[in-house]
Amino acid sequence: MKKLFATILVLSLSVSLLGGCSEKAEENSASVEGSEKATSTDNQTSNDEVTVDIGDKSETIALDIWTGNLEYMNDDTFAKNWLEERHNIEITYKDWPTDEQIRLMIATDEIPQWWQNVTLTDYQNYVDEEVIREIPMEYIEKYAPKYLEWIYTFFDDPWQYYRQDGKIYSMPSPWTLGAYNKVIGIRKDWMENVGVSETPETLEELEALYTKFRDNDPDQNGEKDTYAFTAIGSDDEDKMFFESFGMVFGAFDVFPNTYQVKDGTYVRGEILPEAKEALTVLNRWYENGLIDPEFMVYKKENMRKSVVSERVGSLVDGWYHFLPPEAFYGGYYVENMKGTEAQWEIIAAPEGPNGDSGLMQTNPLFNAGFVFGKNTTDAEMVRILQVINDSAFNQETFITLLKGEEGITYNYDEEDGFVWIPPYDDQVKRREFGIELTAGVTIGGCFNDYELQKPINTLPRYLDDRAAAEALATGKYDQLASVIKPVWSENEDHLTQMTLENYIKFIIGDRSLDEFDDYVQEWLNAGGQEVLEEADAFYKMYN
Repeated sequence: MKKLFATILVLSLSVSLLGGCSEKAEENSASVEGSEKATSTDNQTSNDEVTVDIGDKSETIALDIWTGNLEYMNDDTFAKNWLEERHNIEITYKDWPTDEQIRLMIATDEIPQWWQNVTLTDYQNYVDEEVIREIPMEYIEKYAPKYLEWIYTFFDDPWQYYRQDGKIYSMPSPWTLGAYNKVIGIRKDWMENVGVSETPETLEELEALYTKFRDNDPDQNGEKDTYAFTAIGSDDEDKMFFESFGMVFGAFDVFPNTYQVKDGTYVRGEILPEAKEALTVLNRWYENGLIDPEFMVYKKENMRKSVVSERVGSLVDGWYHFLPPEAFYGGYYVENMKGTEAQWEIIAAPEGPNGDSGLMQTNPLFNAGFVFGKNTTDAEMVRILQVINDSAFNQETFITLLKGEEGITYNYDEEDGFVWIPPYDDQVKRREFGIELTAGVTIGGCFNDYELQKPINTLPRYLDDRAAAEALATGKYDQLASVIKPVWSENEDHLTQMTLENYIKFIIGDRSLDEFDDYVQEWLNAGGQEVLEEADAFYKMYN
């Protein structure tokens, strides 16, 4: 992979709209309400530039579409009628199934035409059990060329880890946002209140600022009741504990709970000597009262509430949550702290003693993507590919499915972007009409060309702020997240839990850091040695 495999290269992209994609639950839960206007036409691609080969569609094809808005999907909605007429298809909308429901369908031989967000383990099983069918590359080249153009922008060989015996069984749907997602947010008003005007650039400078957040009454209430930093202490939500402290680990060029390259092979970051150095800093921060002492019981929502309640002045989260929702779907800390003095500054990961820096990001290819059931016919596959190519990669189609018809449901203004025409300024009316139904309007919503989507989700006045925020989301991610790893899968749960428990003990002082090497040996003895041997074999295979 040339652009999204090791150190993150920052791009100007954004978040999913059309297809009910579950890349990250939080990003999908963001409402369209916060972004009713968008960028100027300068950011739109002309129709000539997005010419899509609709192909021969003389035969009407019946297609199923999974949706999270089934109550709105009657036979006379705008989006349904528009898609059916455009692609000569008959759509049946069905409730979006869970992974377990998909497996039940397969077990009862009711295999869907298509589904997406397939886990790596399920993907391997589906191939082995011949549940899914091969996708001929010539079909993709002919009927979904825009998809190919998009995915090859990021990867030299997007099928490197998914190809089976030289055959393609999936269409990867990378969550490219994940690669430049996490940043450090700091209360700018608190910085001003404690007399700091310069953005901290080193770990030492950040610690000095955090000390002032503890000591100098940043909320100006006359009490010493604030903490500098908070985190997630639970592994229930995508193991975000490690991401929460990512800037400290990154300052020592170590990324726990990931595979990274050291000394000519893949290693696990949590057992590297540099992790002990980072934990030493975190232990000092905790002992000195810089870290919220309740972090070890926090899940994501608890962490966020500690910030919204103005108890804490800094944390790691997605960059879009420190900006207004009109800049991108999110805006959590802006929206939930209205009425307070809160102002946010996004900063780059601080440099450590050797000049290292970075945050833990997410490998874009963390699942196998989009697959076709074994009973899907060639004609159905071709039509599905055509619909994907049109609805995910044709900006005009994308806008039509979300906004409807210009002059009827919206007007476009050079200053304010898309502006709803009454009665469609009421979200209920929009959904009854059949637009803005973000969770499952069409097929292939996980194929997110975020640059193409920008007119929908960023107001013109926030373009610069958004670009600046994205540029600060640097770091590394798990380089083997895309690879099916049987040994790791067998050991993942107990090894991760072991690391989580020991790291918390190291941070809060319940276990001496003098015993870090003992923890490493315990980890190796519990299956970790076999995990490393598997990783080394992958390194030799792929490098």
